[in-house]
Amino acid sequence: MSASQLSPLVDPIPSAAKWKAKNWTGWPAQAALVGSLGFGLTCPLWLGKVNNTAGQVVVGGISALSILMFLGAAPVAMAHQTRKLYKKSDEEIAGRDVKHAVCVTLYREPDDVVLNTLTSLNNQSVAGNITVLLAMEEATDRIQQRLETYKAALPNVSSVRHYVHPKGIAGEVPGKCSNEAWAAREFVQELQEVGDDDLSDWTFTSSDSDTIFHNESFADLERKFRSWSSDRPAIWQHLPVYFIKRNESFWFSLGASMVRIAWCASLNPLFNIQPVSVYSLSLNSLVTAGFHHPGYIGEDFMIFAQMTLAYGVTPSIQILDQPAVMGPTLGESSLAAAHEFFAQAFRWGAQILEGCGFLWSNATWRQVPVVLHYLTCFWWARLWSSSIPVFVISAVTALQTGLVDGGEILSTKVKLEWLVYILAGMYSMTVITAPDGESKYRTRFAKDAFPDLSIAQQVSRFVLLPVVSTALPLVEFCAYVSLLVVGKTLIAAQTISAK
Repeated sequence: MSASQLSPLVDPIPSAAKWKAKNWTGWPAQAALVGSLGFGLTCPLWLGKVNNTAGQVVVGGISALSILMFLGAAPVAMAHQTRKLYKKSDEEIAGRDVKHAVCVTLYREPDDVVLNTLTSLNNQSVAGNITVLLAMEEATDRIQQRLETYKAALPNVSSVRHYVHPKGIAGEVPGKCSNEAWAAREFVQELQEVGDDDLSDWTFTSSDSDTIFHNESFADLERKFRSWSSDRPAIWQHLPVYFIKRNESFWFSLGASMVRIAWCASLNPLFNIQPVSVYSLSLNSLVTAGFHHPGYIGEDFMIFAQMTLAYGVTPSIQILDQPAVMGPTLGESSLAAAHEFFAQAFRWGAQILEGCGFLWSNATWRQVPVVLHYLTCFWWARLWSSSIPVFVISAVTALQTGLVDGGEILSTKVKLEWLVYILAGMYSMTVITAPDGESKYRTRFAKDAFPDLSIAQQVSRFVLLPVVSTALPLVEFCAYVSLLVVGKTLIAAQTISAK
């Protein structure tokens, strides 16, 4: 029996009872990750003075590796989604009913945004197997009116349940993590009260309120959940594709969406880093991990970390065939959108580093090798890869100023060409169209993939992408350093201000 199908009844011990949320969590591990990142990014500026040959090797070697990493990671990642983890015989997976709990977290989002998400759930080919959990905050406006409106949009699903997360609970930080944890605990308790103790046939999907699912998304999840045969727990990633209202977003939001799609489709599953935004897992796995920890913010990274600690092995990130359509960062003006864009980048940077500290500080001695291996992969695939443009700037500066004598091979011209290759690799990832109900993925020319973007918008976002690619890691690095100095209160203040 696989890890996602463990004992039918798992004692739901909340994660907050297992692991305390401290203001500084795993500070030594966090400092090591950030310090080594700063060391690597700046090494072209000083290594050449120590030894010019070493400077040439580092500048040339890392840059060449970066090209291979970005351009080659996607096909390798897809090949890495090995079929040996799934049973191939239909007879082996037949006769198993799968039920889906889809948790949609809500605060004060406009009704039309939420209804788009709920309509996509109602239109699922397996809608009769879906239970929608509407997770609201106590501060959500028009709770009863929203509930009536949202239920009316879901006539095809099995049932709709709603939960209101109380505010002011000691030890909790406002956000998706605590909201989702409350709804999931209440839901599991309701199942057990009516005698539905077998959680092994349930999946749990964490969804944002602005996500549109393909009509076959949960049929695909069903097939993969049924046929999963590994003893390693799995998290199925709905690949985020940022298409909603993309014609209304500004160039920096469009550029960031390109980077995220490229990373989520390539390095993330290849190095098995973390789920992102919208993902599914066994409900049994969620309970075993103690639900999402309400004392933290980054719910996607935290559930990955909690499952690692609960099972003693990192979960396997599996990409579903059907992507989830989401929206890039928007704003009423370019200034407002830029403010929200960088505020999000700051919060996300602090959240993932805090999650790394949580993972390190709560690992048992037996789990230390697993955690060390993971943090090494995390450093390379998450922290380092996103910071490659900053390294390129350091390398170009070193070559231009003579700090590294690169000669013809490592000339500035070649360095800039490498950067263009990296950006071209990112851009090629974004010609995956939004699903159309008949196919899984379809690659088209850019104009066909983005019919509501003008040629000028296409060109401008490609040309300006280096600005975004450089600004994002710098903002995130500021978040890392700030977290080391201030601790959890930094993230809590950022989240409350966002509310």
